[in-house]
Amino acid sequence: MSKLAERMKELRVENKMKQTEVAKAVGVSISAYCSYEYGNRDPQTATLVALAQLYHVSADYLLGISEPAPEEKARIILASNSPRRKELLGQMGIQEFKVSAPNVDESVAEGLSPARIVEELSQRKARAAKKAGPKNIVTAADTVVALDGLVLGKPRSGEDAAGNAAILDDLERAAQMDPSLPLPRSAYEEVCALAGRKPALPQGPELKEEFLPGYRKDPVTHAIGALRLTLPGAYRYQWERWETGGAHLWTDGDGPVWRVNAYRMREGDARFTDQLNTLHGVEQRELKGGALRWGWHEIREDGQRLYQAQCEVVAGPSLFFLTATCASPEDLGQVADLIGRVAVVSSTAHRETVQAQKE
Repeated sequence: MSKLAERMKELRVENKMKQTEVAKAVGVSISAYCSYEYGNRDPQTATLVALAQLYHVSADYLLGISEPAPEEKARIILASNSPRRKELLGQMGIQEFKVSAPNVDESVAEGLSPARIVEELSQRKARAAKKAGPKNIVTAADTVVALDGLVLGKPRSGEDAAGNAAILDDLERAAQMDPSLPLPRSAYEEVCALAGRKPALPQGPELKEEFLPGYRKDPVTHAIGALRLTLPGAYRYQWERWETGGAHLWTDGDGPVWRVNAYRMREGDARFTDQLNTLHGVEQRELKGGALRWGWHEIREDGQRLYQAQCEVVAGPSLFFLTATCASPEDLGQVADLIGRVAVVSSTAHRETVQAQKE
């Protein structure tokens, strides 16, 4: 293994990052990144520079040309300007520390638990503050407000911001229509403060019932033609462009990567292909309006062993081809559960739905 590959792995492990996280941070595919870390390929200059910036080291250090300069002694870095966190360090007897409050992107994937959001944002701040070498001790923290498991506060996405704004607008509209109406005013003021919005509700009775402001991302059912694929809400969608054509792609950056292609017969109904005949554990079941067949096999991508489920769904003249690619065989259990939720709608129901949307 080359010195570059060794140091890429050392720095990634030292920073407690996953290969998928590093690949996303430097703008390459996971397969390309793995080929760099395994020593099968060398990254381009732009990728090398991005890696150096990510880990706050020089490109020469990554290439093994130079070693980091020796440090006089380790320092404690507080990655926050919070007076409360400075106070907590003082209460622990730590008086000598340097404050380095980095400005990091605080958007996170939808569907994460409050604890996971705090952990991820704290890690980002710690990595950004770690500029003086591996000997320094960096402490970072973050705070989120949650109500019944629902994270309130700084919008994690444009969709979150729109959801919060719509709820606040509705409450203000209701108060204008009837000022005596009981409303969740405390929760309203909290969300306004977190969103940087000036409260506009007049004084009035407080609604004592449970109120869940903001935006919650539950499992989402995605429609591709007649196909209905339900995935966890944390999964993000993108169109993956290929040299010829492309695929619908969903990923959460850690779990199985889902892809869907859709085909339509010019004449007659679609049929299953022979492509799944050599897979392990092939199963077939009938669906209302169609049928489904799936199995799994091992594949290798840039020297890495992966596990891929393949699924075909037929619905009238349409054939849908789904894949779910996993890094671990344990992930196939979740894939099987999600494939079990796949459904199709009949062409008649699909036409009626489209017509209703138009109306």
